Amino acid sequence: MNFSPDPLAGQCMQSVALRRQVDTIVKQDISEAYRLAKSIVHPWYRCQALATVADNSTGASIRAILQESYDSAMDCHDPNRRVSVACWPMNCAQEQLTRCV
Repeated sequence: MNFSPDPLAGQCMQSVALRRQVDTIVKQDISEAYRLAKSIVHPWYRCQALATVADNSTGASIRAILQESYDSAMDCHDPNRRVSVACWPMNCAQEQLTRCV
């Protein structure tokens, strides 16, 4: 199996730092966490951060944020990465449904 190199590899460190920042502030300031998550350049880390925001959101915005997270997963450069990181919004959606039952 051949894997292609990640064309955004140079953006990883900044993207990881922003994802960590989202993790840190999401409970205190969901709007700022969402803004930061959307600003992440690397789709892998943007997907994860948006899923974290969705997991901590309430109301109608959850669905839209989960869609953004999934769309970010689909922006990853190879199929393995897409499928692997798409689990984040899928798990969040499943947890949200479980809370509603």
